[in-house]
Amino acid sequence: MFDGGNHPPRLQLALTPDALGGWNLNLMTENFQFVPERVGGEAVLGEGHAHLYIDGVKIARLYSAWHHLGGLNKGQHEIMVSLNAHDHRVFAASGQPVQAMLIVDVAE
Repeated sequence: MFDGGNHPPRLQLALTPDALGGWNLNLMTENFQFVPERVGGEAVLGEGHAHLYIDGVKIARLYSAWHHLGGLNKGQHEIMVSLNAHDHRVFAASGQPVQAMLIVDVAE
């Protein structure tokens, strides 16, 4: 983990149905800026990208605050996102990873 310092990043998630199918995932961050061109470089406080996990499996890196989710099977799914430094370490605040989770229930 990468300590977020005195002003660690914060993350909240919002998931809304998309009119054409699936859902739109919104990553609402504080003290954090997406800087995809520096992925793989040295860790910088407040800069990086996100990792998206669905049901405990890493699905993608996210380089912006919005992502479309589709193709989920019927049933409940856990959506988890972590904020990561350029070197892929998860940001931490007070020793805890900066991440957020929600559950989506796919009816059909």
